[in-house]
Amino acid sequence: MNTIKFNIDKLKNYGILYLSLPLFLFCVLWLKLYIALPILLIFIYIIIRLLRRKGTAADNILELNLPAIILIILAVLFWCYTSGIGGGFYQSWDQHFKNAAFRDLINFKWPVIYERYNIGLVYYFGIWIVPALMGKLVIFLGFSKNVAWIFSNIFLYLWCTLGLLLSMLLLCSYCKCHKFLKVLMLLGVFMAFSSPDIIGHFIVNGIYFTGNIEWWSVDFALRSNTTSIFWAYNQAIPLWLAGSLFLEAGKEKYIPLVLVLTLFYSPFCAIGLVPFYFYFILMYIKKKVSENNKKDIVSYFINIENVFAYLVILPILYLFYTSNTSVGSGLRLIWQQFDMSFMSTVFIEYVLFICIEVVTLFLCLFIIDRHNVYIYISCISILLLSMVIIGEGTEVAFRISATMPAVFFLSVVSIKELSEIKKINYKAYILGALILIGAITPLMEYARAANAIRQNRSLAVVADSIRTYNSRFADHNFAADNIDEKFFYKYMANYK
Repeated sequence: MNTIKFNIDKLKNYGILYLSLPLFLFCVLWLKLYIALPILLIFIYIIIRLLRRKGTAADNILELNLPAIILIILAVLFWCYTSGIGGGFYQSWDQHFKNAAFRDLINFKWPVIYERYNIGLVYYFGIWIVPALMGKLVIFLGFSKNVAWIFSNIFLYLWCTLGLLLSMLLLCSYCKCHKFLKVLMLLGVFMAFSSPDIIGHFIVNGIYFTGNIEWWSVDFALRSNTTSIFWAYNQAIPLWLAGSLFLEAGKEKYIPLVLVLTLFYSPFCAIGLVPFYFYFILMYIKKKVSENNKKDIVSYFINIENVFAYLVILPILYLFYTSNTSVGSGLRLIWQQFDMSFMSTVFIEYVLFICIEVVTLFLCLFIIDRHNVYIYISCISILLLSMVIIGEGTEVAFRISATMPAVFFLSVVSIKELSEIKKINYKAYILGALILIGAITPLMEYARAANAIRQNRSLAVVADSIRTYNSRFADHNFAADNIDEKFFYKYMANYK
């Protein structure tokens, strides 16, 4: 049977380029010329270095047969389409806000400034930068804004599909899923993986189902992979690509760069990656110390990619994000926001959440592979990050987004364990039960979508009521007010 070979080092290069391009465009087109020009030159130099870098091993090849490749492509196209990306299928409620940001990126000059209200668009909009630029090109060619919106959505769908495709190919390499059935297993488990929400939902709500069962504990939740792409594809797809690059050996020196690049797509997900980042650093140092190779340790931290990421890109993104109005609410712990006294409602919610969602995942995976460090890092990070609130009120965006990396790594652990099982044994039964019970959560997402499609008698149930943030009452999570007083807009943004 015909097979196609993928060079893993080239796939990793493409993955880094994919994550880099939107940030590159942001720096060049949003910042003042004296800042943008040096960044442009450094970016070009890094890209040339990246593309000219030789592979770490001649046999670092992913070999897939044609049916397996077709399966991956079809699965990626299906998943992106049914998540509502591009507006051709039902969209979750959260897309009202994201479509408004996407449209403003197309229709307004960069940086996006609502001059009448002295407000700027400040959000982690990395996933939309390239499609929005394509929309601007359509407008420049003389087409209407409506045509540009349609074209941009089509390009957004293709852009997200490309990012997800790169992620799945890298995961196939890491999990050693080269045959058709193993690729099918990888795709199925990754799409179905979730914590056992149905157990908590049944305890709290009985057999009554409202559609989204992840919020059975009200203030705490872990997003399944499918829920992530339904509600936060702008964070999920770049996160999965970044996580796949973390897992693949041979590009250790680029891990700090990948972490900083992830900040542009989701600062919350980037924070969730930090524990894994430190683990990879420690393992790299340990490896080089055992080889008595101190030179490589120094070059790991002191190279143009990482120095550029930490000393140039990180401060720019910090100043950009901290100009957001909602950041003024600060960082708080859950007991500073809620009544967490013993046996209070929120205390009971939290204890049930930890026991049913986190402890269940930990025990099942611990029994299967007690030596897997990713299990410990993931569960500890969930315990810690689920206690944090950032933003106004009881905003849950941080808690659910910051724990998405942990869910990703736990799903990869499950896939890798299944791919290594030679015969049916207790490990297969435990993993099978965990995945099947968890799969009810993504199935409920699709049931909710099917119900909305039936009620509206249309596949394209688009969430697009906000339209624009060009308003005095722009959502604080997407805006910076009084921009003339913000450091980023006064000294860095290409504004005035």
